[in-house]
This record gives sequence, C-alpha cells and structure tokens, in this order.
Amino acid sequence: MGYARWAGAVGLVIMLAVAASAQPAAGELKDEPRSLTGTWVILLEGHQVGLEVEDKSGTLEATLFNMGQRVPLDGEVTDNAFTLTSDAQVGTSHSGGEMVKMKLTGTHKADDTLEGSIDLPHGPMQWTAERLKKP
Repeated sequence: MGYARWAGAVGLVIMLAVAASAQPAAGELKDEPRSLTGTWVILLEGHQVGLEVEDKSGTLEATLFNMGQRVPLDGEVTDNAFTLTSDAQVGTSHSGGEMVKMKLTGTHKADDTLEGSIDLPHGPMQWTAERLKKP
C-alpha cells in the first residue's frame, strides 16, 4: 500500500511538471487571435506603405497609404488570417491608371508582425509589416 501511494504521488508530480512545461513562460506570446487595430508599416518590394486598420470584432476597416494616395479597404479576420479588398485606383490619371480590384491577404504572427501577399495587375507580391511604434 505504501508503494502504491508513493507511485501515485510521483505520477501526479510528473503530470504537473509536464503540464507546467506546456504553458508559455511569462511574457511569451501565445498563438491566439490578436487585434489588428493600429498603424502598420508594410515593406513591399523595397517600398514602405502605410496601413491603418480598425478591427471591429472580425470586420476590418482599413486605409492603405501609398505615394500620396489613400485607398479604403474592407475585410474580415478569422483567427490570425485576414483579407482586405478594395476597388482601387492604380497609378494616377496622368499615367493612365486603371480601376482594378485590390486584394491583400495576410497573417498576424505571434511576434505581432504581419506577412502576406497583395494581388496587383502584374501579379501577386509578397509583403511583411511591423506595427508602427509610438515615440
């Protein structure tokens, strides 16, 4: 009987140790959905593009700032994946810009960065983004 109690206690200690090691350390980010609300700096083929996002419980409203243009986008987020779309003016009227449907897809990573692709008339382009840090 003494051995059975001792073995049970050792088993319980081992189970607790395993459970504790599976928990993230203090300050470590878990891969849970996080808010996209904020201002992001996108790096797209060497160019910086601004993106302001407001996350309204799964519905996204955003503005893309590119070369003096403000492009409104709407979309949705599920878990950490999101999609933003817009009928956007590509180029300017003096350069013969055309109306195309813009689609930006991405993932909000555990380190609070974004990565994804944007569909453009000449094909998809990969991008990464960091949240704009306030001074």
